[in-house]
Amino acid sequence: MDDKIYVAVISAIFGFSLPYLAGVWDRATRARRIVSALNRELSEATAEIERKLAWVGRDVSTHLSEVDRERVIEARGIHLYLGERETFEVPRLYWKAKYTEIAEAINDKDYSFFYKMYRLIDRFEQKFHEMKVTFESPLGKKESMALACWGDLNDIGKELQSGLISRSSGHR
Repeated sequence: MDDKIYVAVISAIFGFSLPYLAGVWDRATRARRIVSALNRELSEATAEIERKLAWVGRDVSTHLSEVDRERVIEARGIHLYLGERETFEVPRLYWKAKYTEIAEAINDKDYSFFYKMYRLIDRFEQKFHEMKVTFESPLGKKESMALACWGDLNDIGKELQSGLISRSSGHR
């Protein structure tokens, strides 16, 4: 074959494959950026949950005159203000705004991890709300119900931390 034919064939192959390769590179880069953004958001959300657990888990024994005592529960020798009137929501703006894009852009393993972690955050918010509602209802034993919710909140917090730790050790 003539050298011109080889050059023409090679040029055609590169001409057709370069845009495809550029698209593959762009998709991979986009997926990496999305995963990075989700890791940051998840880390911030988990830190927010840890701060809330520390706040709710503080001993209010020295401040009993300043709080609504009917909303304080004694557990393991400390007084917990589990019934403090408050709400708690963790901002997840990126996950909520870009959900479809995230599902389409990242691989299944990463998506499964983030889905599980964000569901844990949803469960935390729901359980936090349930704990607060126990003090509004005349039904049931508010002490035992609030302590059960408190235990669940701590378990969810530990599960979130464990997920972050296992992911960071597995992605290095």
